Amino acid sequence: MKPVNIIGGGLSGVEAALTLGCEGFKVNLFEARPEKMPEVFKTGGLCELVCSNSLGSVKPESAPGILKSELAALGSHVIEAARQSSVPGGQALCVDRAKFSAIIEDKVRGENNINLVRREVKSLSEFEPGDKVIIASGPLTTDAFFSSLSDKFSDNLYFYDAVSPIVEADSVDMTRAFWKNRYSRGADDYLNIALNKDEYFAFYRELIAARTVPPRDNEKEIFFESCMPIEELARRGEHTLRFGPMKPKGFEDPRTGKMPYAVIQLRREDNLNSAFNIVGFQTKMTFGEQARVLSVIPGLEKVKILRYGVIHKNYYMYSPGLVNFNLSLKSDPDIFIAGQLLGSEGYCEAVAGGKLAALNIIDSIKTGRRRSVLENIHYERTMIGSLIKYLTSSAVARKKFVPMNSNFGLVDTKSYPKDTFHQISNEQISILADMLKKY
Repeated sequence: MKPVNIIGGGLSGVEAALTLGCEGFKVNLFEARPEKMPEVFKTGGLCELVCSNSLGSVKPESAPGILKSELAALGSHVIEAARQSSVPGGQALCVDRAKFSAIIEDKVRGENNINLVRREVKSLSEFEPGDKVIIASGPLTTDAFFSSLSDKFSDNLYFYDAVSPIVEADSVDMTRAFWKNRYSRGADDYLNIALNKDEYFAFYRELIAARTVPPRDNEKEIFFESCMPIEELARRGEHTLRFGPMKPKGFEDPRTGKMPYAVIQLRREDNLNSAFNIVGFQTKMTFGEQARVLSVIPGLEKVKILRYGVIHKNYYMYSPGLVNFNLSLKSDPDIFIAGQLLGSEGYCEAVAGGKLAALNIIDSIKTGRRRSVLENIHYERTMIGSLIKYLTSSAVARKKFVPMNSNFGLVDTKSYPKDTFHQISNEQISILADMLKKY
């Protein structure tokens, strides 16, 4: 059998490659970096995380926690790597970016069935008809390849995403910061800076007045709600940040013994505590303005920025009109779409797409059926099934189709209550995992 071709060495593509490779299938994994290096990337490493270093909540009853449990039960290689490279993050799975990418590289290079090809794929015409292809090129798909996709699929959409700055730990004034988790849950994993009312508004005024990077070619700026630049949030109202990334609830200011007016949280980038990212501070401010505005914050007056926040354009497809439930194209059953290009939003959601695309290809090869492995269970009782159903449902109109992450809005909570859904999901995923072992 000819190798399966996977375009993209991110979370989705790597999960698909390792799933197929470990099952004995030959894979060509194409990664355009470092030959083609979008500004937001800093390395050519596989699975480089360019936004947050958090893969989201691990609380077992939360929607992101349920998705992680499902992926782990299905043998996710990426989730395993994340746990091996984890750093303290409270109730979230946070990773050391460099270590995480290095572990992934080792896994891929250690799998003899995977041929890692470091070059850009510019068109699907590079493959022969009937070749199995997984497009997992992600939201930062190269211009040439995206142009070729645009010729094939007219229903392409986009939104703008922003990245938070990373700062040097030694440049933070620790006399103005304190270690604590919200509500004192678990270990004290986050570094926090408490602000009083005057300090908050001094920062707020500078933030909303800061110069920002203009959109390219006068394009309309469309943002995904959970990745909204902090200055855009601030413009919604002077108290918006206090109910969002700077929420003080659950904290006590060590200086006063009372709840502060606002709180800024810094999350570790590694286990050496050498760097922090500022939680929820994704921004499109110019580099000079980032340094100036952050220095207004008490404790960050002499802050040294190691990586500036940047804004980038994310592409995705109108999947309900283009993609089947098994993630194959309606126009070509041998081509599969996975990851954020599918319209999923979030790291683990991208992993889920890669895992399912690979499993569905394996199933089609072994059984001759073109369907999703999720059809062997009550997939609506799982988070992964509910997510894929939304992304491929023809009932979702184009103008209403937006990138989606795991959440209980996808689930029939009247039939399957939130507080027991993790148990219901576990039952179904266990059935699927056992079935897959019998292949």
